[in-house]
Amino acid sequence: MLERKEKVFIFVLVSLVVVTALTFLDTTPFGFLQVKYTVAGFFIILAIFCYPYKEVRIPGKSFLLPLLLFLPAVWIGNPVRGGKVFTWWVFLVIAFLLFYQVKEENRKIFRRIFFFFLLFFSFLAVLDFFSLPPFLWEKFGGFPPQIWVSIGNSNMVGEFIILLLPFAIIYYRDKRREQGFWAGFSRGSSLFLPAAALILTFSKGCILGFSASLLFFYSRKKKKVLLVILGIAVIFLLVFVKFTPFRELLTFQGRREVWRVSWNMLKEKPVSGWGWGSYKYYLPFFKDKNFRKVLPGVNIEQAHNDYLQVAIEGGVISLVAFLFLLFRVMRLNAGGIWFVGGLALILEGLVSFPFHTPLSSLLFFSLAGLEGKREGLKMKIRPSLLGLIILPLFIYFLLFPFLAHLQFRTGNQLSRENKFASSVPYYYRAIALDPSSELSYVNLGFAYFRLGDKEEAEKQWEKALKVNPASLPALLNLRTYYESTREKGKEKEIDAVLRKINPALRGER
Repeated sequence: MLERKEKVFIFVLVSLVVVTALTFLDTTPFGFLQVKYTVAGFFIILAIFCYPYKEVRIPGKSFLLPLLLFLPAVWIGNPVRGGKVFTWWVFLVIAFLLFYQVKEENRKIFRRIFFFFLLFFSFLAVLDFFSLPPFLWEKFGGFPPQIWVSIGNSNMVGEFIILLLPFAIIYYRDKRREQGFWAGFSRGSSLFLPAAALILTFSKGCILGFSASLLFFYSRKKKKVLLVILGIAVIFLLVFVKFTPFRELLTFQGRREVWRVSWNMLKEKPVSGWGWGSYKYYLPFFKDKNFRKVLPGVNIEQAHNDYLQVAIEGGVISLVAFLFLLFRVMRLNAGGIWFVGGLALILEGLVSFPFHTPLSSLLFFSLAGLEGKREGLKMKIRPSLLGLIILPLFIYFLLFPFLAHLQFRTGNQLSRENKFASSVPYYYRAIALDPSSELSYVNLGFAYFRLGDKEEAEKQWEKALKVNPASLPALLNLRTYYESTREKGKEKEIDAVLRKINPALRGER
């Protein structure tokens, strides 16, 4: 029988996953990325203060070593931006440890809840694909048919499904001996509905990653079902490669270009890296003619390879630390069926960025902790003390940026109403809460420009460039300003930066 404190703890952990997942539904008011981090961080803090046990189990002393290896890259470039990334990694490890404390007899509660949530999410995804109520929308002309608009990015939907699909397999196993129509229907739908939703995402990385993970898992167990899985994998390959309408979906030309340019970034700073969260800010300086030919006008913010991006931002040492952390986590799950979902996401990370998105990364570490083999050390610590230690991280790096966004939006609303004098204080508050907010500097500068204080506008746009050296709004505003003041030298400097970012922005009059 569960005690009251244990019930509350379990409820908070379930809410952590469910509410974070719901933030990715476009039908909810959680569209801003910082909201997702803030919501997840809030529930992790809440779970710490609701912790019901007197001991904390840790899978070995070396488990926390990767966090120490991450530290050197935090303060490179922009300390606030780096602090945000590091804080999120701290929270991911804490989420793993919180779920790792769940007792063996309580795991079934989580498995059943997450299984039904998977069915609900898969059902919504299928409705979204066929544009059925409540997801009525017109398909884009020339756009591949896939789940996209209402649920969110199709790759993220696929990542969500492959991480929870092992619970559908567990449910199927539990119901295998039951007889009757409804028993057979529930068994069939438990696998068919999530599998159909996964296929309809047309996420190549998720589908092939999950197929390869299944092959690896069952080949080790030497089951006859291996032949069936091999057949399914061959069908997948035939469908995606040979069938003409889907051939374009399997082209990796765009990703190859991103990887090529990203590799050039890594070669320039292989040890120290460019700083956490800085990939999208420095990538424009490495785009060349061939890149723009293959991906004309495409805004790339991720390297589409988690491991390459970790090395670029944090250096090779951070990559080693990250791989070591994944190895320790997966080693704890090597004997269970969830190993299939975890390995599938790791493989998908070779062609996408699941560990750089809040839902996928949080779901991976939470479920890894839930399903991991219980071993290692037991330590007597006060979780409330840990909560007090990390609470400042949550407030400064997760909550403050969220509050800054609210101030930023209010300032924008006033600017749209031509109330520039009234918008200035809101932009200053946004900057005070989040000094890495590039657009707050840009819009504050524009407000000053419209108020006639052009020198102050110049200062704010220059501050925006310190946050993001490739900030097009700041560069274009500065160029317009220098053109009006006839400062030819500075105008040429801005034109040179614009040409480097994109030759189409060469600043010709």
